[in-house]
Amino acid sequence: IHPAGAALGWGDLLLKNGNNADKRKQSRTDFTVNYLAYSTDNGAYYYYLTEQNKTYQDTLIDIKRYAEAEGIPYRHWLMDSWWYFKGDKNGVKNWTAMPSIFPDGIDYVYNRTLWPIVAHNRYWSANTDYAKQNGGDFDFCVEHDGSQMAVP
Repeated sequence: IHPAGAALGWGDLLLKNGNNADKRKQSRTDFTVNYLAYSTDNGAYYYYLTEQNKTYQDTLIDIKRYAEAEGIPYRHWLMDSWWYFKGDKNGVKNWTAMPSIFPDGIDYVYNRTLWPIVAHNRYWSANTDYAKQNGGDFDFCVEHDGSQMAVP
């Protein structure tokens, strides 16, 4: 049996047992599952690291150039937790790009790469700007037990 066949067979069995057999069809239309991505997640070379004397903005545009030159067919990319404003315990305070990371804004990077973005969110901080408790617009359950996490 081909390794992919074994994995797909196991997945089919799990989906069937969970009454989710139709989920396999849904994954065929998921862009992020079907196309190669460049990742900056934990373990990636550019995880909390940029090219020397460059911002992430410049680094990602350089990665795009390199991928094109080498024929690497990246179709999207994943931004890990290095790009947004952190709050208590390094949770998300404000889920917008920091100007030090993307001086010209995240739209600039998208327009230069044309790569859709999968954006990471570690967890919401208890002092997130989005919680009504902190002057935001949304209901959050805020933990004050030392974890300093919040859940919308």
